[in-house]
Amino acid sequence: MKRAIAWLVAALLGACLRAEAASPYLDPTFGSGGVAPFNSAPNAQSPYPIQLASGRIAMLFAATWFEGGINQGNIYYLSRLDKSGAADATFGTNGVVEVGRYRIGAAATSYFALNGWEDSTGRIVLAGDEIDPSGATGITYLVMKRFQANGAIDATFGSNGTAIFSTLAIPLVGTTLLDYRDLGGGRKLLVAAGSFSGSSGEALAPRSVFVAFNEAGNLDTSFAGTGWLQVDYIVSGVRVDADGSFTASGISTRTIDPQMTFITARYDRFANATGSRTSLSVPWRVTAFQRDGSYVTFPDPGTMEARDFAGNLDPLFGDGGIARENVMLGNYSNVVRTSDGGVAATGFPFNQTAAAYSALVCVWRASGRNDSCDAALDRIDGSPGLSVMLPSGDLYVSGALSASARIARLNVTAPSIEYFNTSLGHYLVTYDGAEARIIDQGGAGPGWSRTGKSFKSGGTTPVCRFYGTPGIGSNSHFFTISSQECDLVKKDPGWTFEGFGLYATPAVNAQCETPLIPVYRLYNNQAAQRNSNHRHVTDLSLVPAMTAQGWSLEGVAFCARP
Repeated sequence: MKRAIAWLVAALLGACLRAEAASPYLDPTFGSGGVAPFNSAPNAQSPYPIQLASGRIAMLFAATWFEGGINQGNIYYLSRLDKSGAADATFGTNGVVEVGRYRIGAAATSYFALNGWEDSTGRIVLAGDEIDPSGATGITYLVMKRFQANGAIDATFGSNGTAIFSTLAIPLVGTTLLDYRDLGGGRKLLVAAGSFSGSSGEALAPRSVFVAFNEAGNLDTSFAGTGWLQVDYIVSGVRVDADGSFTASGISTRTIDPQMTFITARYDRFANATGSRTSLSVPWRVTAFQRDGSYVTFPDPGTMEARDFAGNLDPLFGDGGIARENVMLGNYSNVVRTSDGGVAATGFPFNQTAAAYSALVCVWRASGRNDSCDAALDRIDGSPGLSVMLPSGDLYVSGALSASARIARLNVTAPSIEYFNTSLGHYLVTYDGAEARIIDQGGAGPGWSRTGKSFKSGGTTPVCRFYGTPGIGSNSHFFTISSQECDLVKKDPGWTFEGFGLYATPAVNAQCETPLIPVYRLYNNQAAQRNSNHRHVTDLSLVPAMTAQGWSLEGVAFCARP
């Protein structure tokens, strides 16, 4: 099965070689000790994780197709798990649906699912390719399939659930990236990147295509006049604005060129170029692109760089965008940015043979500090496969080429950090990330210091974060996991909604399921003075001293990871 990886090679530099018996990252609330099987099909292989908007996870995978004891090719499946790691019984048959087949020697039935997404209604959209049914031209057509939330094919999309963009006479060779974005107004954008064959043995030149279509799966001809736009670079990331205009970044370099050139280009909602393209040339190096167009690169053994959408070093990571702590030789299958500004990589050390993989997960915090490299994935059969990072801080990693394929859930987001300001008498909770670095450096004003108290973030539900509106509200932050309370506070002019500060799990009847830990919220009762402040603690022994100072215990705010 082909994988949708954007310039992600199997031999990324940068891994520490220390391995531990157990991982501090595996989520004990998922599967069995953090690991779950995601299918029951024999000969499962090439699993690819898909992030679902609902916080669940799905897996694309292939299984060898036998008839009469003869290998016919591959069958491709989609498996959906619930939040506990169990097969989702409301999806397909025991959580699995068949999505396509590849028959050896029969191009007309060749379909490869490369990536997938979930829309706001719970429908799952898959994108892939199909070899030209003539079997002669070698042209690969872009194909999309849409499934209802229960796994049934959505017959309202394309022709009986399938849209084949056969009018795109673009022979993309080695498709490496597929992305799917909402342009608004019922318009969708599919991005495919690959290489265009040169003539007379020339090196492959980069090509990508943007395809716009509507809810019914038909090309939107208001987009570039045809519904699709070909560009001369390999797209690595796309950002879509509210008006449907979009910005893309990628590589405009042939494989024989000595320099790697990064391109940033902007288009209006009709695919017309707006403004000039910007470019940045750097030596070829191992690079892991992120969905937003930012990337992590390893220019040499011992050095890791984090760069933004335009190729600039991320000043809030490491030392001006560079980390060197425990960045050593390794073989990584994936590298992702964590939600708190750090970097997580999965793979195995170079000093191990294929028969003795001890899969690693290595985490660098936003400060550039290497948190750990350990054998987090030693319970996944075979080498670690691809991974996907959810906004919650959950990192899902699949086992590759395994007859009993598995997926692990790890929470690699740093524990929260509590600060106290001696002048204000206020408490603040944040990540060990970019914001923490700013606070430690005095960027949030004087008087802030760490209390040493913390809890592990991560869970099923985003926590709303507010800041007191300057001149009206308190010089303080407020957090709530309750969607009702969040909506109510949004209407209060004294508070400004900043987004989601962290993820956690809601309490049920003021109780947290084992092994989750309750996080209690205290309030200083100073709203009348426009000096409101809240503190979040897991240690109830802190409460008596707080209440003696006039604080009130409001109860369990949410549940944290153990």
